[in-house]
Amino acid sequence: MLFSFFHPTSSKGQTIDPTKLNSALAALTKPDEPGFSVAIVQNSKVRYAQAFGMSDIVLKKRNTVGTPFNIASMSKQFTAACIYLLEREGKLATSDKLSKYFPDLPSYADSITITDLIHHQNGLRDYITLFWLRDMTEDSAYGPSSTYQILAKQKSLNFSPGTSFSYTNTGYYFLSEIVRKVSGQDLQVYAQQNIFNPLKMKHTSFSRTHAVKNKANGYYHNGEQFIIHNQLDSTIGQGNAYSIVADWKYWLQEMKNHKLLGAQVWRKMTSPASTIDEKPTGYGGGLLIHDFQGRSTIDHGGDLSAYHSKMTYFPKEDLGIVVFSNNSEIGGSMLTESIYNQLFKTKDSSATSKNVSFVKDTIRNITLDTSRYTGFYRIKDSEAFTLEVKVAEHKLTVNQLWNASEYAIVPDNDSLFHIDGNKDIGFEFIHFKDGKSDEVIIHQNNQHTAAKRMTIIPSIATNIDAYLGVFYNPEIDAVYEVMNDKGSLKLKIAKSELRLSSTGQKDKYNIPENGMQVTFTRSGDDRIDGLKLNHIRVKDLLFSRRSTRQ
Repeated sequence: MLFSFFHPTSSKGQTIDPTKLNSALAALTKPDEPGFSVAIVQNSKVRYAQAFGMSDIVLKKRNTVGTPFNIASMSKQFTAACIYLLEREGKLATSDKLSKYFPDLPSYADSITITDLIHHQNGLRDYITLFWLRDMTEDSAYGPSSTYQILAKQKSLNFSPGTSFSYTNTGYYFLSEIVRKVSGQDLQVYAQQNIFNPLKMKHTSFSRTHAVKNKANGYYHNGEQFIIHNQLDSTIGQGNAYSIVADWKYWLQEMKNHKLLGAQVWRKMTSPASTIDEKPTGYGGGLLIHDFQGRSTIDHGGDLSAYHSKMTYFPKEDLGIVVFSNNSEIGGSMLTESIYNQLFKTKDSSATSKNVSFVKDTIRNITLDTSRYTGFYRIKDSEAFTLEVKVAEHKLTVNQLWNASEYAIVPDNDSLFHIDGNKDIGFEFIHFKDGKSDEVIIHQNNQHTAAKRMTIIPSIATNIDAYLGVFYNPEIDAVYEVMNDKGSLKLKIAKSELRLSSTGQKDKYNIPENGMQVTFTRSGDDRIDGLKLNHIRVKDLLFSRRSTRQ
C-alpha cells in the first residue's frame, strides 16, 4: 500500500471503519501479487480510498489510489452519455436506424435503432466472441476496421431486435463509430472535451493505444503463477477507458446533481428499458438499475482476462463504491460485496432457501432406497444440460453430462441432499411418482433451478466416425476439425483441442471448457453435412462440411 486517505464517518446506516476495511480487503491478496484499488464516495466526498498489491510485479511497483486501471465495460456509461449529448445537440436521434450510418451492412441493420444498441436489444453477434471463435485466442490486436469487416460478414442476428436482452460489445462499438461520424471527432476526443475535462476527471480517458502512464498491468493466474496480460485491441466505446478510483467522486456527484449532462440525459441513462413485449431488462444507458440486498442501486461492472471493475451507487444513501482490479482472481463483485458487508453489517445470507436447511453433520452412508433418485434429469428450458444421478461407492453421485463434472451428494433427509463438502449447494428431489422422483430442484446462491426426469435415456453416439471431418464457416473465416480421440470426439480450433461431451441427445454436444453447444446437422440421406455452434453471445453459427482442410 503506497498511500490512502479516509475520513471515519457514520450516516444513514453505514459505518465506514478504515481499520476493519483495511483488514478485510488486505486479506484478499498478497502484497507481492497483483491487487486492486477501491474508493468509497459519500455526499460527494471520498470517505475512504485504499490500494493493495502490485501494479507491476517485475518492477515491484505498488498499486495506489492514483494508479490508472483499464475499467473494461464500466466505460460503456460514458459512451452512452456521449450519444445522449449528441442527441441533445440535435445531431442524431436515438430512433435512427443503424443502416443510416452503415448502409452497406446486411438488411437487418434496417431494423436496429440506436436505442437498441444502447440497451443491448439489437440481436447483433458479439464481435469479441467472433474473433475468439476464429482462433481461440484473447490476444487478437483487432481494431475498428477489422471489427467492422467481421461484423459486416455476419448473415444473421441472435434474435429479432427489441424482442430480447443480450449483453453484447458490438452495440457499443457501433455507438463509438456513430459518435465519430456525427461529431467529426473520435470518441476519445469527444468524451474528453465534453465529459472528463468539464468534470475535472483528469486521470480518466479512453485509450486506443493503452499507452497510459503509470497504469496497472493486468495479470491472470495460469494455475502456477501470474502472467502479464495487457489489452492489444484498439477498439473503444465497449471498453478501454482507463481511470483512477479518486476520479469517480466527480462522476457520482454529476450522477446526483445533473449539472453537466442535464436532467434529461440522466433520466435516459438511469431509466431501465423493456423489450417490445414489456419485459423489464434493468438496463439503461450503459448502467444497470436494480436492487442489491433490498437497496436501490445504479451500477455497472467490467471484466477482461486480467482486469475487473465495478461502480455501485446507492442513490438513497448517496453512497458509491468503486473498485478496480488488475488481478484475474479478484473480481469487482467480490470486492464490492466485501466492502458492502463491512459498511452495512449484513448478516450471512448464504442460506439456500427459506424452506431448505441442511444438517450440520454429513451422513456418509446411504441407507435410503437410491432407486427413488437415480436417473437422468434435464434442466428445464434447456436442451443442452442433462444430469445423471447414479450410485457410486455407496453414495449418490451427480454427473453433469455437459462438462463431465462429477460429485457425490449426501442426504439431509429422504428428499434433500447437499454436495459432499459443500452445504451451500442442495438437491431437493420432489414429485415422486411410482416410487421415483419426477423432478429435482438445485438450490444455490438463492437461485433455484429445476431439472425434469427424462423418460428417454440419453445415448452417446456409437458411430463416432460419422462425425469426423473438417468444417468451415465463412463469417469468421474459420476451419474446425472434429477428431477421434481414443473413442471420444474432440474439436480442434486453431491450436486448441476441445473435448465434446454428449448432452444425451442425438447429434448434440457441449464443450465442457467453455459451455458452448455443438449440434451436427444432417443431409437428406442422414449424413453429417455440417455443424451449428451456439455461444451465449453468438447464436447459430453454421459450418459446412469440407472434404479436406484446404
